[in-house]
Amino acid sequence: MQITDKLNSYDLGPKKCLSAVVGDPRLVVIDVETTGLDHICDRVIQFACIDTTAQLRKSLEGCEDASDSDAVTTYLNPEMQIPKDAQRIHRITDEMVRGAPLFKDVAGSFLKFIDGAILVGHNIKFDYEFINAELIRAGYPPITNPVFCTLKAARKSLVEYTDRFDLASVAQAVDIEHSNPHDALADATVTAKVLARLMILNVGQRRHDRHEVENDDGLMIKIFGVTIAIVVFVVLVILTLSA
Repeated sequence: MQITDKLNSYDLGPKKCLSAVVGDPRLVVIDVETTGLDHICDRVIQFACIDTTAQLRKSLEGCEDASDSDAVTTYLNPEMQIPKDAQRIHRITDEMVRGAPLFKDVAGSFLKFIDGAILVGHNIKFDYEFINAELIRAGYPPITNPVFCTLKAARKSLVEYTDRFDLASVAQAVDIEHSNPHDALADATVTAKVLARLMILNVGQRRHDRHEVENDDGLMIKIFGVTIAIVVFVVLVILTLSA
């Protein structure tokens, strides 16, 4: 089964947009840190992209050393002050981004990196909207890459493991360490590992479900066979007595 087929097996709804993907394309995990929650008014101050295709394939093949990845990350100058509330969450200060490039300066290389890829994120809608808002400000058209959301996938797969689905809680539920939350590269790295773990859990569950169905089918056949035998026996007895 190809990676795309495994992603499609989660059935997360039409916005996932994977049905049109042909073959086994690249998967790029993205994460952004921002000045706030509103993609119209707020700005991206750090982003990270990790091409996790090779890592994911190795994980699905059971390879213990599945660390191969190609990553890009940078701070960005938002051309505005970072609110103190936001600084308390991601610990990114005005001083840290003062000399950083503007988004428009790195937009071309970012678009080249994600070209043709499925974009993966934990609450991918948030990252997608911020990236597109920045691209439009920089004079680029918005991206239309297909996406896969590990938040939605975790809510389907991990309900027996956790009742909280933020990235740190999901990582803990699948035994992945996340020591630096709200750093774009750290979050993207953990999201890539969560994706691999969710894939393995999903494939295992589907095999388990199929095995149960096969067992159930076998049991039903046996019950049906026994029932037919009893009916035939009763009919024979009745015919014998009638004679």
